[in-house]
Formats: sequence, C-alpha cells, structure tokens
Amino acid sequence: MADAYQHHGIGRLLLEHLADAAWPIGITTFCAETMAENKGMIRVFEDSGFPVTKKLEQGVLSVTFPIDPSKAKRVRVAERKSALKAANPDAPATIPADALTASASGLDPHIS
Repeated sequence: MADAYQHHGIGRLLLEHLADAAWPIGITTFCAETMAENKGMIRVFEDSGFPVTKKLEQGVLSVTFPIDPSKAKRVRVAERKSALKAANPDAPATIPADALTASASGLDPHIS
C-alpha cells in the first residue's frame, strides 16, 4: 500500500474483497506473513472478523484464517463499516487507483 493511503481502512477493504472473491471459487483459507513490527497489518488481520491463528518465527508473523462468510462475520463487517463511516465520512468507498503502487504491492511492474 502506498504510504499516503495507509491507515485509512483500505487494507481491510482489500481483505474483504479478496475473501468475497475467493470463497465462491473454492478458496477457504488465507495464509499471510508480515513483519512482527507491522502493527497496522496485524490489526487488519485481527479486526477482520475471521478467527486468526498466529505464529511468530524470527521476526515474521504468519497468520492463517478460514474465510467462511458466516452470518456473525457479516454482522461484524457491517458494524465496522458503519463505525468507520461515522468516524471518517471522507474515507474512500473504493480503492484509489494510485493506492497500490508496483513497489508497495510487491508486484512486478512489467506484468500486465
């Protein structure tokens, strides 16, 4: 995520969209790694509404969580979205095109 767009809820929005797209095609579990000091990303996982399993090894936090779109999860997402909108009415409803840069996303800029 480009620095200017961090801490605005875009990571959570991306995670929700990924889970929504993955579940119908048979992906049931997400696995991710982040540096242990990346508190913002850890909070995204913890606040996702999914039951997150964490493992810390050599400064890298590995997380695994099922993405079952249960009713309880949908309720938590709706409550969080409502709270976010009330707290920050100018927050983006969609992800700005320049929020993900090739270097920020880890993507090869030559892949189209």
